[in-house]
This record gives sequence, C-alpha cells and structure tokens, in this order.
Amino acid sequence: MLFLIVGIICICIFVLYKHNQNHYEDKGVWIKLSENIPEGGYILHNNYIYGCYLDTLIDIKRVSPLEGVDVSSFEVCKGTDYARDKNRVYYPILIIAVDGEDFGYSYFKEYVLRKDCLFGLFSIDVDPKSFKYLGDGFATDGNTMFRYGQK
Repeated sequence: MLFLIVGIICICIFVLYKHNQNHYEDKGVWIKLSENIPEGGYILHNNYIYGCYLDTLIDIKRVSPLEGVDVSSFEVCKGTDYARDKNRVYYPILIIAVDGEDFGYSYFKEYVLRKDCLFGLFSIDVDPKSFKYLGDGFATDGNTMFRYGQK
C-alpha cells in the first residue's frame, strides 16, 4: 500500500513538473562556439570547451577544459554566462582568479547548475532540455528559478 501511495505522489510531481515547464518562453539566443572565439566566458579550443576569462589566448595552456562536456551539443546563451549541452546546464558559479606579473586569467572551478530535489534531500543536475533563459539574468527549468546561476 505504501508503495502505491509513493507511486501516486511521484506521478503527481512529474505531471506538475511537466505542466510548469511549458509556461515560459525562452528569450535566449543559443549559439554554437567558433574555434578560439570566446562567448560568455566559454572558449572552444582544439575540440575542448574551456570556462575562463583570458587576457590572451596564450594563457589557455594554464587552464583545464571543463569536465564532462559534450562538445558536439554545447551551446552558449548569447550575452549571458549560461551554457548547456545535451547533459547539463553550465554557469560560472565559482571563479578562481590568477594574476601574475606577466599574465592574468580566471577559470571556472564550479560550473554545473544543480537543484534541490525531494524536499532538499539530494540535488540533481538541471535538465538542459527544459532549461530556458527568461531575460535579465533569470532562467528556469520549469520548476526552479535561477538568477545569475543562483537558485
């Protein structure tokens, strides 16, 4: 009996989640990156995606590429720091700045958007298929609202 009740609750949550996703218009302009041309802190270089702000492209050797990115489906929301691929949504949550005498750059240390689930018991990656940019830094997956990457 308990299994049946939990099943019904899960179905209701799923239906509400799907219903809420369709009420928002995506105002973002999602673009693919061109080689070595930064957009919103993301750079495609030698078939890797980097999350960083560089003074010069020479400094890219000092930065590691973002982990787990599907390069073929990766796109950036023009004019924002939001990006997504077929698996995740990205935003520079924690940026590390490195300044030297002859160079300066910043790189993304944390960058995967996550949301609380099941009353905050655990968190999951935001679904890129339902993620929409609403404008003025706001975005949603139809269930959770984000502003500049923060819930």
